[in-house]
Amino acid sequence: MFYAGGGRIPLRDWSRRAFGPQLSREPVMLNKFQKHEKMEFQINQKALGTLKLKVLLLFFLILFGCATVPTRTYDETVSEWKSYKDVAKWMSRHFSYDMEKFKTKYSYDNPMPVRTPQKTFELKSGVCFDAARFAKETFNRIDPSYEAEIVFIHRENINHVVCSFKKDGKLYIMDYGASNRNLIGVHGPYHSIEGYKKFHDRNVPSDNKILSITFGWPEITRKTEKRPGFRLEY
Repeated sequence: MFYAGGGRIPLRDWSRRAFGPQLSREPVMLNKFQKHEKMEFQINQKALGTLKLKVLLLFFLILFGCATVPTRTYDETVSEWKSYKDVAKWMSRHFSYDMEKFKTKYSYDNPMPVRTPQKTFELKSGVCFDAARFAKETFNRIDPSYEAEIVFIHRENINHVVCSFKKDGKLYIMDYGASNRNLIGVHGPYHSIEGYKKFHDRNVPSDNKILSITFGWPEITRKTEKRPGFRLEY
């Protein structure tokens, strides 16, 4: 044991008396700081490892999820639909108005194509002709008692096409092919088509009121008329 001076005070106690307690505590404080840094490093490393694992799992879920989920066809999907509500739900969630097709210039020699239900289901878009045909043919596959029909609306400005169907002896109109958001949806019940006409005219500009309504596809327009024709795709 070492002693300071002539007395019998241990060197450790002598340094504590001479320089105060701080000198002897510095190694302890430094040691605590190092331990704290080491713990923080370990925690950060653990968090980083957990994050990497989550990202890796997410990557594989997306990779295998996309690879294993098959694309369902129109026929497969419609075979599970039970009522007009299933058609309306699909149209509401997936169908969008095709502005590019609407703006395309058609003529008698270049009539507007009306897509098949299968094509509309695949593209999830179209104009009123496409939406109405999709609804009519799908309704008649689900339940022929709907007696679904095409309804041609001759208006002052831009003509329109919707689909009608019957339920419990009342008339309903389905329209998911309108550019006017006020007309989109399932409307009814009505006692006759006049009920829908009143609804329509309340929700369109004053210069686009209904002039006449007929059931079925309109006749192909003649060359002498300004309106272009259309053709059903098969």
